[in-house]
Amino acid sequence: MTHNAALVIGTSRTDGNTWTTLRAANENLQLPIFDLATLRISYFDYNSENLADDFIPTIERLLEFDTIGLVSPVYWYSVSAQMKTFIDRFSDLLGPRKDLGRQLRGKRVFLMATGYSEEKYSECMNQMIQLTSDYLGMKYEGFHYSRVAEDLVVPDNVLGEARVFLESKVGYNKRMVADR
Repeated sequence: MTHNAALVIGTSRTDGNTWTTLRAANENLQLPIFDLATLRISYFDYNSENLADDFIPTIERLLEFDTIGLVSPVYWYSVSAQMKTFIDRFSDLLGPRKDLGRQLRGKRVFLMATGYSEEKYSECMNQMIQLTSDYLGMKYEGFHYSRVAEDLVVPDNVLGEARVFLESKVGYNKRMVADR
């Protein structure tokens, strides 16, 4: 079953809570994952001297999908440094690559996050993604926060809630799997 969605993850640990949650949530879907830790994406540059890094090719590939899920741990009430750099580079889509930026209009986007704090502390990152989506003409589809009380121990109920959220965002239906 192919869903017209992709996931972008920005985290420093491939064995951490965010990856563990994403792998479990994506188990049935097998959506493509763009791991920002494996890409060479530099900080925004007003002189646009970094357009040859991996940002533009990544955006070109993401434009093939109708829905884009952003996945990040909560770092200091916001997204990870990798995700923030990725989002900052959207500025290139308002200037030198406006042709690509226009293609983001109407795309659906949602946010998934993991962290240790109460959910209210993650609202800053939710608002940042929502406002960015609105500015770019994207349809913000919501936010899911997976609270993990102990590092590297993600309870089954937390994994299940993340799975339900992700599957709801991409229109997954268990009957579709049975029909394969």
